[in-house]
Amino acid sequence: MSLEFELPLFSLIFVAILNIVYFSKKSIRLFENKLYEVIIVSALLTSSVDTILHLVGARNSYEQIIAHYMPFANLCNKIIIFLYIIIFSSLFVYTLFISYD
Repeated sequence: MSLEFELPLFSLIFVAILNIVYFSKKSIRLFENKLYEVIIVSALLTSSVDTILHLVGARNSYEQIIAHYMPFANLCNKIIIFLYIIIFSSLFVYTLFISYD
């Protein structure tokens, strides 16, 4: 088994810690905070799906992935792209919101 899943796993742990710390604190209900919540929850979901994909890739050979896991990998990649669109859209809206009065 290769160790290619380590980086996504550490990313998942780091983002999970960020989520735990952020959501355990009481915060003021501002528009900026709502955007940040969307960003960190989407990042947690993205890291989770990415870690699962890397674990499947590390545990199986290329032939097994092509034969058995290709539809699953395609679905996971579509989920990741959708979550990236949410993250970058939220960052764009946040940048516009703080740039204009």
